[in-house]
Amino acid sequence: MNNQRPPLIERVAAGIATHPRFVLPVVLALALLAGWGTSTIKIYTARNALFPKQVDVYRRLENFLQKFGAVSELVVVVENGSPEDLKTFATGLAARLRRLLNRCERRRRICGPNTAGRAGRRPRYDLADCPR
Repeated sequence: MNNQRPPLIERVAAGIATHPRFVLPVVLALALLAGWGTSTIKIYTARNALFPKQVDVYRRLENFLQKFGAVSELVVVVENGSPEDLKTFATGLAARLRRLLNRCERRRRICGPNTAGRAGRRPRYDLADCPR
């Protein structure tokens, strides 16, 4: 004789078959509970939220953010050329952008961030006002 209870899945299936009117309210309650649960999830998108606070990388990032205010990136796609030409162009472009950024940083240190630019339109350290 087999005195074992049926597996859980069989008992659930039998319960659904014998009481079909309770399925919809239970499913709705579970869906509402899942919706409420997902609405309480906090999503951190800041870069410094990705690291534990005691890690050296986190402290360096915090220092960088305090000094410069934000992390920004520039993505340049270079195509249609031989790999050597593309690498030469990209290396030259990176050097020119680095020089431009250095000039702007020097100007920012000399003039200050709130100094008016041309005719008072923009701050002086705006990239459009940096010398070429």
